[in-house]
Amino acid sequence: VAAIDGATIGKLITDLYAAPMDVVEAAKVAAEKVDNIEIAVLPPADETVQGEISEVRNGGREISFTLGGETIETTISGSRTTVTVAGVAAERNTLAVGMTCEITYLGPGTEAKLVACQ
Repeated sequence: VAAIDGATIGKLITDLYAAPMDVVEAAKVAAEKVDNIEIAVLPPADETVQGEISEVRNGGREISFTLGGETIETTISGSRTTVTVAGVAAERNTLAVGMTCEITYLGPGTEAKLVACQ
């Protein structure tokens, strides 16, 4: 919060009193209608990264991959995650250590939407 000098406050008040009545009424109505305000909650954005699978657990239900020297974990759904190997649809149990894959997910620890391996 910044301080405002008296001259600036005086000008603001003068400008407010000089505003046309329809503008003043519209401002009043807008200020009173706070119950009609809708706040949209946007879902987080997916990110796609490329990494090498370093570990496969539980029949492909969970994988770890290396990204920029860091190990990241994600889960793979049998119904919600699309898995491809060399461009062909595959099951999660075909994922193997050493595969380089593009992984689309919301971030570390979340379920992958797409795992596309070469």
